[in-house]
Amino acid sequence: MKSALRAWRIGRVLLRYRLDDLLDGTPVERWLKLARPFVPRASREIAAMSRGARLRLALQELGHPVAVILQYYGLYFVGAIPFVGRRRRTLLLGAALTLGAGSATVL
Repeated sequence: MKSALRAWRIGRVLLRYRLDDLLDGTPVERWLKLARPFVPRASREIAAMSRGARLRLALQELGHPVAVILQYYGLYFVGAIPFVGRRRRTLLLGAALTLGAGSATVL
C-alpha cells in the first residue's frame, strides 16, 4: 500500500509540473491519462518555465536534494576533464595507481 501511495504522489507531481510527456510510450502513460482530470495543473508561470526548471521543482517537491546532487556532478565533471581524450591503457594505469595510493593511505 505504501508503494502505491508513493507512485500516486510521483504521478501527481509529474502531471502538476507538466512532465508527463517524459513517460510517453510507457505503460505508466495510460495511468497518468486516467489521473489527469483529478490533478490540478501548474500555474502559467510554472508552465512557462523550461523543462529542466520544472523538473527541479518537481524533484524538490518530492523531497530530493537536487542542489546537493548537482554540485557533486559538477565536481565529478571538473575532475574528469583532464582525462578526456586519453587512451584506455593510460586511464586503466591511472586508476590502478589511484586505487593503490588510496589503499596505502588508509592503512
